[in-house]
Amino acid sequence: MARNERFGEYLVNRSALSQDQLSQVLSKQKVMGEKLGHIAVKEGYLDPEQLLSDLSAFLGIPLLSETVKDIRQEVVPLIPKKMCLKTGVLPVALGKSNELLLACSGPVPKAVIQNMSRLAQRQVKLVLTSPERIKNLQNQYYSRGFDTTIKPETAADPGNTTFIIELFEKIMIRAINAGASDIHVEPERDELVIRFRIDGVMKKPKACPMKPRAN
Repeated sequence: MARNERFGEYLVNRSALSQDQLSQVLSKQKVMGEKLGHIAVKEGYLDPEQLLSDLSAFLGIPLLSETVKDIRQEVVPLIPKKMCLKTGVLPVALGKSNELLLACSGPVPKAVIQNMSRLAQRQVKLVLTSPERIKNLQNQYYSRGFDTTIKPETAADPGNTTFIIELFEKIMIRAINAGASDIHVEPERDELVIRFRIDGVMKKPKACPMKPRAN
């Protein structure tokens, strides 16, 4: 029996899904080609937190939220960026025995874990989170080396047609690094106010003058 079907039966046995709901999800999966859990959430049969908790118990992988309090930026480079992006993982911390804790959103092949353990020169253990969280973390930590300095004086150059593109890119990177869920751009008379929503609170990290300051 396929892994997705076994997980489906596991959900039925835990009364998270009914047998009829599982049958409908498996039918849609054949057409959509998406993961069983993702379809169950889209159909409203499961909420994302419940799915993650059930998947953690099924796979025997502890949850990131229950294992790691603070992500340690210094461990991120222990595994090459290209490999992490390809496999959908991210190093996030060191465990009690100095093992590398690797955030993932599902099973990781044993050969991949062994290769990463060799590269990191330490044991690797998985911690589980959602695919969306993995993507956000990767965006956040892999974009920190970019220069996000905004120089409004360059907007005064009539030949500089790339200012708006550059401004947009730098605002996006700043928002990712700050963990913002929303970006609000508010043009005022003398400046362009940029606000980020972080943890439900609007914050004002930058105001960009509409005209360059006089020397």
